[in-house]
Amino acid sequence: MEGPTRIAILVSGKGSNAINLIQQSLKEKDVQVALVLSSQLNADLNVYCSNAEVAFECLDPWDSAKAMQIITGYNAALVVLAGFLRKITPDVIAVFPDRILNLHPSLLPKYGGKGMYGKHVHRKVIENQETESGITVHVVNEAYDEGKILAQFSCSVLPKDTPESLEQKIRSLEMQHFPEVVFAYCRALKRC
Repeated sequence: MEGPTRIAILVSGKGSNAINLIQQSLKEKDVQVALVLSSQLNADLNVYCSNAEVAFECLDPWDSAKAMQIITGYNAALVVLAGFLRKITPDVIAVFPDRILNLHPSLLPKYGGKGMYGKHVHRKVIENQETESGITVHVVNEAYDEGKILAQFSCSVLPKDTPESLEQKIRSLEMQHFPEVVFAYCRALKRC
């Protein structure tokens, strides 16, 4: 019998979504987080991964070719970008076609593209007086935030909202929905 689908998670920040994915993966028999690969030093995430028996590696400065070697060395079938702020290069996409997922903090195609991440997105949403925002999980292709959309989840934006309060709403959606979309995609990969 084939083992669980092995996931490599790429991060650039604190790693809250990576931690959530690891925690939720422990409830899944068909999914295993094999690696967290960070583009910057992150001692707290390193300790968390060690305690959770998940490999942690830091690649600073970032090198896509070296990252690909690390990811393939852990036999990852799926790469998940969770707060990862580097562009995925075409050579990496070629090795993992339709097997790189990204979490974006807006309802794409709105507020996507280069430089649109975190509070930059939330500020624009507030400035443009949007009444709705949310998250998008999509497949990564060669253009920023333009890959096939797998799922979107929304929340209301109220006139009193600030970028910080909207960030909390978005974070709640991420914690609730990101793992379920990733794990459903893993199960779909197994059926292919």
